[in-house]
Amino acid sequence: MQRLIKGQPDGNSPKTWDVVPAGVLRFLEFTLLNLQEGDTQCGSTGDRECVLDTFSGLASVVVNGPGFKQAFPRVGGRSDVFSGAPCVLYMPPKSGFHIQATSQNFRAGLFCAPATQALEPALVEGRSVLSKQVGCGSFERTVYTAVGDNSAAERLLAGETLNAPGCWSSFPPHKHDRSNPPHESRLEEIYFFQIRPPTGFGLI
Repeated sequence: MQRLIKGQPDGNSPKTWDVVPAGVLRFLEFTLLNLQEGDTQCGSTGDRECVLDTFSGLASVVVNGPGFKQAFPRVGGRSDVFSGAPCVLYMPPKSGFHIQATSQNFRAGLFCAPATQALEPALVEGRSVLSKQVGCGSFERTVYTAVGDNSAAERLLAGETLNAPGCWSSFPPHKHDRSNPPHESRLEEIYFFQIRPPTGFGLI
């Protein structure tokens, strides 16, 4: 089952919109952040682990929790999601975070899921991000895995998929609504789509 949620920007808030557990979505959460230089966003992961995926711009982030405080002065750097591999920051449960944009037009997605493990914050960028070409012909695409087998996380898998113009994604057809290893894994998924040029369109 799929649900399409269209953003309703709020000019008075750096949080454009949220996706929270409801209906068939039981665990995953997503928040889209839009910050200008000097703007800040603070919060707590609570009983969740979170991944901050930077879509454009730069930010300085401080993550603190039981027994640690880590500063990440340079998170991000791309001009847009079409300009190379992602840079993501993993934040464990029971952590506070302070995000401050250090460039204009800092845009990021904050993905969260329930978790209990006391892992360390981690910045995943550059060669730490796995990149591979999958599919062929009209469904060939580049898949970037930022949080998965290559990095520590209890539940979250996070990455980006880059499709050439006119190409399909997630083909051949498949689903994740039941556990039947190795053929199928039960997973929740949230997709945030971006299109270039803005006047373009996609079919889902």
